[in-house]
Amino acid sequence: MRTAALTIVMLLLLVGLGTIDAVVTDETGPIVALLGGEPPAPQPEPEPTTTPEPVVSAEPTEQPSGGVRKVEGPDIGVVLGQLGFEGQTISEPIFLSRIIPPEDGAAVTGAVLLKDGDRAGVLAWADSPKIKLYFLALKEALHESFTPEVRDLVDETQRRDGKPTRNFLSFTDPGISEERVVFVRVRERLYEVHIAKDKDALMYGLIDAVSE
Repeated sequence: MRTAALTIVMLLLLVGLGTIDAVVTDETGPIVALLGGEPPAPQPEPEPTTTPEPVVSAEPTEQPSGGVRKVEGPDIGVVLGQLGFEGQTISEPIFLSRIIPPEDGAAVTGAVLLKDGDRAGVLAWADSPKIKLYFLALKEALHESFTPEVRDLVDETQRRDGKPTRNFLSFTDPGISEERVVFVRVRERLYEVHIAKDKDALMYGLIDAVSE
């Protein structure tokens, strides 16, 4: 009788260990990965040692070692000035602030944009070596949050001659925002753009300019 009891206990322990192992090794979605760490990769990128600058030059520069620095996004302030935009402090919710954890050190920067005194929309952005992971998490969260009123949904990878590939997500959903919302990932930068009514051409021109 004692032997049978011990056998049952051992079987329960083995089943329990197998269940734990399955939970630990299960591949989770990007949102869970954000909370618990990045999924394993053959050669993970090193963590940045300093907070990334939100605006950097688009021109590659020579490094002391003789290598070329990775090309990042354009100077947003310069682009906005060239296109005649004025900026005001953002007081409305921004998706990037919700999806990018503060401990990442990737500051979310942005402003409400005015053109000739009228609201054109919102531009916000963040730079991080993990930006692709954050974009995937954002897409997952949004696709689960869309209401039956969602329309004009575009979710695609855009490959452009002579320009960097960009991930493009755009939608209109009154249950989420009164304005059209666009997300664009280029290199290690993610943009969030809100487009005011009748300002589509103006704001899409800005999106093209900042995703060079």
